[in-house]
Amino acid sequence: MAKNSIPTFHVVMRPMKGQSKKVKVTFYSGYKGKEIPRSVTFGNEELPIKKIIERKRILDHKTGKEREEFKIELKDKTAILKITNCRECEITFLLS
Repeated sequence: MAKNSIPTFHVVMRPMKGQSKKVKVTFYSGYKGKEIPRSVTFGNEELPIKKIIERKRILDHKTGKEREEFKIELKDKTAILKITNCRECEITFLLS
């Protein structure tokens, strides 16, 4: 990966009605690589992440897999972004 490239991941948005839509998450990449999510893109609309409210690193003891969870604030929504080491992401919007 080039030094100044910005990695993006395709994720599955899980809306309340059980529909799935593909979205894209862009991460800031510092010296450690893909460190902090910066924006979420739905179709043609890119929503910058205004604030990271909470960040947790979680180890699933059953599978041994590690994941990171970010509670993020977008323009008018709050969401939880789950990222595994296998580059799988899931975003869940919280009701206001």
